[in-house]
Amino acid sequence: MSGHGSGVDSSDAAGALGSPVEGEVLGRTTRVAIEASAPPLSLRFEGDFVRVVGTVGPDGGQAQVRVASVDGGHEDLVGVIDTRARRVHAGLVLFGAYELPPGPHLLTVDAPDAGTVLLEAVEHGTAIRGTVHVDSRGGGGDGTSAETPLRDLVALRGCTFAAGAAIRLARGATWDQQLGPLYGSGTAERPIVIGAYGEGPRPHIERQGRPEDRAVWLHDADHWVVRDLEVSRTGAGIVAFYSTLGHHGLTIEDVLTHDNDAVHWHDSRAWAPQPDLPGMYHGAAILVTGQVPLVPGMAVLEGVRVERVESVRDSDPFDISGFDPGAGNLEFLHRDLGTHAVRDITVRSCDMRDAKGAMNFDNVEDLTVLGCSIQRMCRVQQLIGTTSLFLWSVDRVTIRNCTFTDLPDTGSVDGTGIDLEAYTRRVRIEGNLFARNAGSGVEFLAIEVGGRPTRPDDHALDHRIAHNGFWDDVRKDRPDRPSEQHGAIHFRNDTRSPMSGMTEGNLVAEPTGFVDIVAGHEIGDWTFTDDLAVDLAGLACFADVPGLGIGTWDAGVRIESGPGDTDDELAAAAWHPLTERAPMLDRWGTDDAWVERFAILPAEGGIWTGRRWIAPRDGVVAVRGVAVRHDPAGAALRLRIVHDGAVVWPMAGDAVLDRSVPDALTTRVDGLAVRAGDQLCFEVRAIGRRGAGDIVSWNPIIGYLRD
Repeated sequence: MSGHGSGVDSSDAAGALGSPVEGEVLGRTTRVAIEASAPPLSLRFEGDFVRVVGTVGPDGGQAQVRVASVDGGHEDLVGVIDTRARRVHAGLVLFGAYELPPGPHLLTVDAPDAGTVLLEAVEHGTAIRGTVHVDSRGGGGDGTSAETPLRDLVALRGCTFAAGAAIRLARGATWDQQLGPLYGSGTAERPIVIGAYGEGPRPHIERQGRPEDRAVWLHDADHWVVRDLEVSRTGAGIVAFYSTLGHHGLTIEDVLTHDNDAVHWHDSRAWAPQPDLPGMYHGAAILVTGQVPLVPGMAVLEGVRVERVESVRDSDPFDISGFDPGAGNLEFLHRDLGTHAVRDITVRSCDMRDAKGAMNFDNVEDLTVLGCSIQRMCRVQQLIGTTSLFLWSVDRVTIRNCTFTDLPDTGSVDGTGIDLEAYTRRVRIEGNLFARNAGSGVEFLAIEVGGRPTRPDDHALDHRIAHNGFWDDVRKDRPDRPSEQHGAIHFRNDTRSPMSGMTEGNLVAEPTGFVDIVAGHEIGDWTFTDDLAVDLAGLACFADVPGLGIGTWDAGVRIESGPGDTDDELAAAAWHPLTERAPMLDRWGTDDAWVERFAILPAEGGIWTGRRWIAPRDGVVAVRGVAVRHDPAGAALRLRIVHDGAVVWPMAGDAVLDRSVPDALTTRVDGLAVRAGDQLCFEVRAIGRRGAGDIVSWNPIIGYLRD
């Protein structure tokens, strides 16, 4: 397989990194004492990429790296490598340059300051272009076509790929091998894609269930897409590992992960970090992590998209955590990276269930979790507590139209749907359902460990919890073992750090109440507005969580009968149920128009597409929800709620999601009288030409106020 490139034997003469040689060079070292009087190290090479690989550690220093064109074909590329870190870690890419123009290049490494830089290798060569095919059932070809595939994933280990390149794995094939480490930089227009080809089930990377097993390893990835895979039985499944700052673009979509649970602990004192992933305290099906220099304000990665991932029985479904770990138990939870380790993250339309742990997001900002089903998380006890979604050191987080349900009582503390653990700011929790969890739906914490002021600058500021449904949480509260939590929302503030935020318009069916504040604790500037108590036996949600909710739901379309019809005449037109149904997220319909648990792709033309609820009994109901487009730049969409042939929302004018709506629409109905058998329809129609991505996320919640 071409494209591995040349390496450098860095074990010879002082003052130069040596001459190019073919093959593996990791493990050969050159200690460079960083002194002002030391001459720069230099290497002349040809190829379109170069990497400097080395070791970081507490005794490290800094150096400047420069890539110059010998014949003037490009401007100099300059970077700074920083080998200081909390923990010694070898084999990191200290500097990388890709997509270099043809011609000879000169690499120099100049270290003017105090400290030691340990260089292991310089790797260079020509990146792979085009498409590589791999089939475990094949005959070991050259990979250039589906007829001549490679057999083994190990053939691609250490390869570098050019923008627009692709790795295609055969459907129906299975490997007990790691794909990677893989290197290279795509672009937004020409990403590097790992995907599938052929017919049949997804290509499956199935390891042996050992802590050290990995499935896919991307190193310092820029604009990579991973799709259409099945990954199982690893300590960490799909790993995106970063050793330098300033990366952009990572997409993981249409992936099935399961039984990636080889790393998990009950007692945090038994933490056993992995040599390649020293900050991984739990295994994860998808893990974004790394060892990076701590530079205030600079991000490791921007632009992460995780969509349509189904995670079953993993340790953690998805983690962004473990950057720059300390030397001891949970010391990766430090503040040096602020909230900017990873920015601009979207997790959308995912189905995550039966995990040992939870989703974890540490040191991130601009995170959106939209339209995800999160069920039965944390099925293994942990002494430090459990939650379905853990947030540490975050800013600008939006969690909408998700379900957090059925977290079991394992004897752990917490047991909440969402844990805002520490250093949280501007978290918006809207349109979600929290139901049947061991603990509260949401908790805000500022904890002093052992009575010590361990987090003196902790804060929970400017939060918003609005238009959610809370139903029958705090299930671990029993007469023989009372819970330390009560209510839909739990506050604990040992530190008296500032807390501020608001709740508005939530529907609450909780036996232990709405808000629980630990006795003697202060929560600061919080407001509570228009939160309604509803019947414990009278809450409904389209999310179709087994055993949850009342009434019956279906999905369908309503066809307009003529251009001159009034709204009421259109609403009274016949409802046509959609019958075709796909399993993931319970999608009704076809590729052209469908309804999922949390989202709707409306049909084209004058057709309303939506979901219908049939009331089980007489009474007065309230409706809550938020609607948001998947693509803010897409077509305009019109929304409405119809009760037995009459539009009840909006009461006047149109409810339109278009570019003039910067965020979301609040969909709300109060005091609506219904009779048993009445129909309440939530409908969407495209205005003008609709595109394939014109999807609206909408998860209405209905509660009976009274009979």
